[in-house]
Amino acid sequence: MMKKLNVVVRLEELPPSECKHLGGQKILNVQFMYCTIPLWVFLYALGMPSDKEIVEMIDINLDVATSVNLLLSTISYADNKFDGFCKAGNALEIVKKSILNDRISNTKFPPKVSGFTLESAGDCLVQYLFPTLSRCKPKAFFLGHMVKCLLQSCSGQQKLENRDDFRNKRLDLAAELLHRELQNRIRHTERRMVKAIQRDLYGERTTQQIEHYIDASIITNGLSRAFSTGPWPHHNYVKYIGNVGDARFPHPSQLGKLCFLSTPDGEKCGLVKNLAVTGLVSTNSSEPLLDKLLECGMEKLTDGPTTMSLKGKEKIFLNGDWVGLCKDFLAFLQVLKSKRRSKEVPRQVMTTLGDLKIIPAKIYLKFSMNIL
Repeated sequence: MMKKLNVVVRLEELPPSECKHLGGQKILNVQFMYCTIPLWVFLYALGMPSDKEIVEMIDINLDVATSVNLLLSTISYADNKFDGFCKAGNALEIVKKSILNDRISNTKFPPKVSGFTLESAGDCLVQYLFPTLSRCKPKAFFLGHMVKCLLQSCSGQQKLENRDDFRNKRLDLAAELLHRELQNRIRHTERRMVKAIQRDLYGERTTQQIEHYIDASIITNGLSRAFSTGPWPHHNYVKYIGNVGDARFPHPSQLGKLCFLSTPDGEKCGLVKNLAVTGLVSTNSSEPLLDKLLECGMEKLTDGPTTMSLKGKEKIFLNGDWVGLCKDFLAFLQVLKSKRRSKEVPRQVMTTLGDLKIIPAKIYLKFSMNIL
């Protein structure tokens, strides 16, 4: 998904000039569609009726002072910056205006105001915020789950995910590499064509047919070079100077060492990874998994969840998307494992299970995942 459509919940420190009585404290902000909005305003825009319901939805331990102070400072900041946002419809208008203003001011080629209105900004909120969830109420509960994970990580109740674990890494498959290579070659061809046309537009030269300016050999030679030598354009060029640590030793799920930098400066510089001989990279599977999960005892997620309907049930996530609930997850897991052994579900289905009081159940069927 495009970077602008990512939803990020951040802990940000307030400057003293922003809010005098909260200067230096941290608050929770949501970054979406180029704009930064206080968390409390965003949740009210998604239809949450009161502060009490939001706190119950986030479902954190109120005995932890760190989490409570963060929520209180976020509420106080939202009240000071957006007076009256709790009233019906006000928070949604604030979010729409923020998306509209930031989209126009922060893009390289901003759209015309007449072509992007408050109504279309509201459509962006419905279509691009967690697109797998159709209604605003489930979107708010999903965002609340993100906040809960962040607060638990800050207070030490939940461990941070290991970035060296191969379950958290994805390999670039052939289709992605080809798409990226072809896109770069087409852009190169467009730049060459524009320069050639501009030379003929000035002076007394005559313009030629469009075929005269297109050099198709750029695409052909570029793809041939990529297949013969392997310089696929996936490196991140480093344009700054900074401290670089030593190579990290391998996680038990992988082989070899991992360099901090990914640069094209040489064969020994960059990301070097050796897959095991028995390694398997998962591919696309057309088998519907949701039906199998329902057979295992999962309850389908409703369009209007409430804190009471979620009480005593565990959330089930499939590839990061919230798909359902389960009362007895241990029994659900046993049935799912038996179906995997009998090949009723793909073998690349992976489950993670920690302390269900803190960490929810997660099921992975992602493609381009290395299975050792």
